[in-house]
Amino acid sequence: MRVVLLATSAWLLTAVSVFACSSSETTVTEEDAGTPLPSTPNDPPPDQEDDDPNDTPPPPPPTDAGADDAAEPTDADVGDGNAGVLCTASDVKETENNDTPATADPLPGIPSSYCGRLGAGDVDHASFTLNTGGFRSQFAYSSSQVTITATVEGETFNLSGSGYIFKQGKQYVLRISAAAPTDYRIQLLPP
Repeated sequence: MRVVLLATSAWLLTAVSVFACSSSETTVTEEDAGTPLPSTPNDPPPDQEDDDPNDTPPPPPPTDAGADDAAEPTDADVGDGNAGVLCTASDVKETENNDTPATADPLPGIPSSYCGRLGAGDVDHASFTLNTGGFRSQFAYSSSQVTITATVEGETFNLSGSGYIFKQGKQYVLRISAAAPTDYRIQLLPP
């Protein structure tokens, strides 16, 4: 019985010693390099700007009127050499000044594709000579419905209608307009 009591006492003394030593040790850990340390009240205040009224204000940030804008075009986009977001590499791109039949952008005939950008109150024109017995059209627009008419020898018809007039070898002038700013793409295809 003395051996069991002595062994129990030795075990208890060892456990108390280990506990006493482990609780007095100091553990040091490293901070995560990505975690900022908390601010202390002794940190210096952040730099403050000088409010001198004679200072020149900084220049405004640049504006972007490029084709990568997915939003509706603005009047500032028109005439900047940007024919719109619907254009593809093979399209004839509108040029300014194409606002009258006399200044219409020339197209190669059938087939051809034409694209552009309309601002508020803007009208674009393109022209082609019908080199086939007829044609059909497809068009797309980005935000505002586009009205496209064609005129040949004084006769005008709407490209979204069914009353196409075919006069082989004659010049057609397209007039493209919209109620609000928009990008557009027109494909003239064989019948």
